[in-house]
Amino acid sequence: MNRVYCLYRVSTVQQLHKDDIPMQRQACQEFAAARGWKIIKEFYEKGISGFKTPTADRTSFLSLCLTDWDDGIRRLRFL
Repeated sequence: MNRVYCLYRVSTVQQLHKDDIPMQRQACQEFAAARGWKIIKEFYEKGISGFKTPTADRTSFLSLCLTDWDDGIRRLRFL
């Protein structure tokens, strides 16, 4: 079974008041389950623009990319 991490992000504070992150989380859970993958860690970026925010300021994204990989994850795929 592949073990995966998920990153959920919304760009604006207004999206925080909607169900955007819960909808992303649900979609990722369904996507992973359909492929027999197990989500072992989740990261969140709330109100962070992936376009306007420098990568160095995206702490959750950096945490995902710079993780120590002790969980047996061997590669990153961005879907």
